[in-house]
Amino acid sequence: MTTRSETDWERVRREAKGDAPILLDTTSESYDPNDEDAVSAYWEGATIRQNGVVTGQISRRRAEAERP
Repeated sequence: MTTRSETDWERVRREAKGDAPILLDTTSESYDPNDEDAVSAYWEGATIRQNGVVTGQISRRRAEAERP
């Protein structure tokens, strides 16, 4: 089965370069996506699941090493 992404990656790259703040909806967000420490704290130790199967775990050390 082949799946094709419908993500507009050029738009994603363009918006990432612009470094505009992410709009925060305090009624539905668990953390402020514009606060780097809040993002790290939220994701520290998170379990990643795909189709109900655990595929990985996030560690702060690994995420910081992967930053450009």
